[in-house]
Amino acid sequence: MNRTLSSLFGAGAVLAAATFAPAAASVMIKPHVTIDFAQITLGDVLEGVGEKATAIVGQAPRPGQRTLLPVAYVAQVARANGIAWRGMPPFSHIVVRRAGRLVSQAVLEDAVAKALQREGMRGPIDIQFRGTPELHVPTGAAISVAVRDVDYDPTTGQFAVTVQAPADDASGSAIRAAGQAFTMVKVPVLTRPVSVGNNIHKKDVEWISVRSDRVRGDFAFGQDQLVGMAVKRPVQAGEPIRLSDIEPPVLVAKGANVIMEVTSGPMLLSTSGQAIEAGAKGDTIRITNPKSKRTVFGIVTGPNRVVVALNQTVLTADKP
Repeated sequence: MNRTLSSLFGAGAVLAAATFAPAAASVMIKPHVTIDFAQITLGDVLEGVGEKATAIVGQAPRPGQRTLLPVAYVAQVARANGIAWRGMPPFSHIVVRRAGRLVSQAVLEDAVAKALQREGMRGPIDIQFRGTPELHVPTGAAISVAVRDVDYDPTTGQFAVTVQAPADDASGSAIRAAGQAFTMVKVPVLTRPVSVGNNIHKKDVEWISVRSDRVRGDFAFGQDQLVGMAVKRPVQAGEPIRLSDIEPPVLVAKGANVIMEVTSGPMLLSTSGQAIEAGAKGDTIRITNPKSKRTVFGIVTGPNRVVVALNQTVLTADKP
């Protein structure tokens, strides 16, 4: 057994424990002990009781918890086992703590998520407990968890469950835990910050899981919505991207020299012009012929390249 003599009650209490004697001077009572097993024995709380050390005093608290054991009751058990008792120590109770292994929050969350999936909740689930539930298993026992008595509202995600550990021990520790469950949604994010005006490349994109309640309708949900687009507002790495933060990249800058292509039957005619305004792919922009000063509309098809319809109204220089 693991016994710990603590200074919880102060140096005076420990000194009193060392000098207080029931009948034999070698028997001492301890103010504070930590035990490993399910029952408290005389040997846990008294020193020097010899073969009477295994005599049962009472039930130990559950793993990870503590209880206050009245000294008067210990005296009664001691006398019943032939240990004469006289006088009382300066403290009225012995603090008895049961050692145990703490079940991690990750294990609890995983067990509850699986229980809710059995109740019909779909996909990866994020569990948010109300408070911090604590559950211990006995020292030396394997950590396992069972979830029962599930109360789940699929509309709000609110739940309340009973969690027991170890899973196969009906007499093990059990607690009631409550909280809210959220479905997780995968969204694309950037692996690095991208400055305004720069394009997003495939290598810049990765996927993360986000709680459904934190997902907005204007988020980009596909990689194809990002790759090749230009950043319009600063975007941080690892953060969901709003569609309003990106735009098609400018392929024709204002004032740039462009190639104008005109299709006439099987023939493709090309000439040069100057963009009066900027445009991304698919945008219709105005282009002027520097020589004739005439302005036409063209559709941007690539970097500094536009397609001009053959039959369209030509704007002269005095018709902006």
